[in-house]
Amino acid sequence: MTERTAVLLVHKGGKFVEVDDEGVRFATVSKAPKGVPALEWAVSRTGSGAASLRRFGEDRLTREAVRVAGAIPASVAHVTRSVKVRSYDDISLELTDGRTVDWGSGEKGADKSRTLTALMKAEPGARHFDVSVPTAPASAGS
Repeated sequence: MTERTAVLLVHKGGKFVEVDDEGVRFATVSKAPKGVPALEWAVSRTGSGAASLRRFGEDRLTREAVRVAGAIPASVAHVTRSVKVRSYDDISLELTDGRTVDWGSGEKGADKSRTLTALMKAEPGARHFDVSVPTAPASAGS
């Protein structure tokens, strides 16, 4: 038996489906557990978002969101309200205090995680972080 831990919640029919870091949907609950971000769809019907949806499909974009959620550093994961998907390479995090993180795609998740941890430590007053290119991070709004 494998014990699974939710890294992302998918809202479905008034309930929440818990998804682990491997993309396995393992439980449906009526109340969202604290400390687990919800998947938020923000894919545009035009432009790059629509093209991304046509190219990759909803399942692949969901898997990409799961990859991102699984890579969020532990110090940030428990305060992440949502993982917002606009396209394959435009995934962001909304934290419970209103701060935001541009993550990009699920690629290089470990590098982005380390970079975000360091950036948040170096710029504790910042409101926005961009780790989509982990070798060239940015922060703003301190």
